[in-house]
Amino acid sequence: MSTFTATDKALMLRAARHLTERAVNLAASNTPWGATPEGKIAKQQYDRLLRDERDLRALVKRLENNSKEAT
Repeated sequence: MSTFTATDKALMLRAARHLTERAVNLAASNTPWGATPEGKIAKQQYDRLLRDERDLRALVKRLENNSKEAT
């Protein structure tokens, strides 16, 4: 079984931060969401980015827990 390293964790958390930044920038340039068809698409992209960010952070926690149990 491979080991989940601090470098792996840092990479995944950095990617999560980038997703959050993209979502914030998208929100800043496209609110109010429902004002235009493009705004509705932007809202879907925003939600997807935040969902991916949340899932990535959850994956980090699962991998950390699994690596602790393996030792």
